[in-house]
Amino acid sequence: ALIKIIRECATNAIRHANATKLFVNISQDRIEIFDNGKFTNQTFIENTGIKGMRLNAETLGGELIISKDVGFKVVIKMQR
Repeated sequence: ALIKIIRECATNAIRHANATKLFVNISQDRIEIFDNGKFTNQTFIENTGIKGMRLNAETLGGELIISKDVGFKVVIKMQR
């Protein structure tokens, strides 16, 4: 499930943000995935890619959160 989420983030980073790097930070209670691209569209539609990531996060026992404060970041908060 985590590999599927990372792959979707990489695809979106290349396709929508012209990113060249993808960063994945994993800690005990959260996973953060972000890139070095330029996320210019502050509004987005949650289509099959993000819905799939949300389902995969739930499979891992977590909750998917999208952050658009600085670029585009996917955070998976793990349940304790």
